Amino acid sequence: MAKSGQARGSYGQDGFTLVELAVVISILSILIASILFIHSGNKSKAVALYSYMNSMGDALIRMKSDNNCYTRVLAGLYDPGVDEIPSNTYCGVAYTAWQGPYIKPFPVDAAGEARVDNIIAGVTVSLERDTSQPGFSSTYFLRAHNVPDAMITAAIEDCTGSRTIPADFTSGKCRAVPGSGGSTVGSFDYLVDLEQ
Repeated sequence: MAKSGQARGSYGQDGFTLVELAVVISILSILIASILFIHSGNKSKAVALYSYMNSMGDALIRMKSDNNCYTRVLAGLYDPGVDEIPSNTYCGVAYTAWQGPYIKPFPVDAAGEARVDNIIAGVTVSLERDTSQPGFSSTYFLRAHNVPDAMITAAIEDCTGSRTIPADFTSGKCRAVPGSGGSTVGSFDYLVDLEQ
């Protein structure tokens, strides 16, 4: 019979063994590491997408300085034949002073949008024009389509320094529309030019 104050046997033990604690700590460590990996993956892809759109925006500005007009088809940044067709430019005139290529060639889909599968599978980028912005005749921006919401938030944070998603360009060069109605993908926009 055990005397009062003596340790109880292994079958009546209060608490956990060292092995049980080690297993629980290992499982928690794996869960935390996987969450951090997923977040850092979204962040690095968002930074890559933002950087890609920034480079493409710079190329568009250089192209416009040569031709006084933007291309409608992004392949025109590296293929002079694209912008020899007037309907492929926003001004409706064929380019005569093309000095490109303005950027390295990239894959495009059937609609002429840039595919960025190397960054995020299924995402495409197009150049859009908005003529309804007060005080400006045209707003040109690059739009990334089908961007997962987690990456939209990370890209906005990289662009603006805040996780708040702006709906317009008044606070900087980026805006976004997250998915809605059950969709988990939306669009991320990068401002290229405001014409007055």
